[in-house]
Amino acid sequence: MKCVPGLAVIAGTFVSMLRASAELPHYYHTTPQLKEEVEKLGKDCDGFSVHHEPIGNDHTIEFVTVSRASGNRDRFFLLAGEHSRELISAESALHFLQVLCERETKLAEKARKVLQHTNIQVVVNGNPVSRAKVEAGDFCLRGNENNVDLNRNWGDHWNSAAANAETSPGNKAFSEPETQAFAKAVTSFKPHIFLSVHSGTLGMYMPWAFSAEEPARNEQAMESVLKEVDEKFCRCPYGAAGKEVGYQSSGTCLDFVYDKLKTPLSFAVEVCNLPRASDFHFKSNDIVRFTPTPTDKLSSIKHGRRKSSFWIPTQTSVD
Repeated sequence: MKCVPGLAVIAGTFVSMLRASAELPHYYHTTPQLKEEVEKLGKDCDGFSVHHEPIGNDHTIEFVTVSRASGNRDRFFLLAGEHSRELISAESALHFLQVLCERETKLAEKARKVLQHTNIQVVVNGNPVSRAKVEAGDFCLRGNENNVDLNRNWGDHWNSAAANAETSPGNKAFSEPETQAFAKAVTSFKPHIFLSVHSGTLGMYMPWAFSAEEPARNEQAMESVLKEVDEKFCRCPYGAAGKEVGYQSSGTCLDFVYDKLKTPLSFAVEVCNLPRASDFHFKSNDIVRFTPTPTDKLSSIKHGRRKSSFWIPTQTSVD
């Protein structure tokens, strides 16, 4: 997202307000509200079902399936909210479900066409325990209740060494109940297309994350999808994550789904690039990088990125 005039002042004021009030901005849903919105959608959305997967201490993660296509159809899995402070990730997934359930009149026909050939499973809030803490004022919290980075805890090229305190991989792969639940669901669903949604920068990525090398299997097919979406909507960096992001990440969902499940098309997107906190003399992990203000939200709509939700490629030929 490109900087607009006066954004530094807006962002600085926004962070000051957050610190002073320790309250979630009104335009974000709380964890209970996210659950409530999902349940409301299920009341009159054709093919909509919710599975509540326990993760301990009476907490659950909701796996939403929207399935109208019969027979051997494409399957798309969307995982959002792994990092609790990235509030817009869960909001993006919720909005995606709202569009699928025809709450957005202008996109209703596109949604119906997508669901004719694609069954979809969505995790809206993948880190509910820590998100609740973010909502209560711990705005920089990234990991789960055990301070483990859920996107370093997957069982593919898992590495016990953490780059920093925020990216603890846990004491072993799949040590956390959240990643166990994710892996169970995505393995059962067997998606043709996988997408993980994050914020903090702006870009679209494919494997590998653990290496700067590009993958050998389906590399051209994945890059072709990213190229077309980039030209139509994003106009942002895209390619192999470990190369384009500038650092390598072990134990990610992106690599696990591609490598272990042999999913043909595996992607991760970073949907919001606010100015770095250092520009405002704040710590590098400040909320300003991960929680857009209403001004930023409007900018993302203006640039058309919401529409890209419905550019879901039909799984036809891959190399």
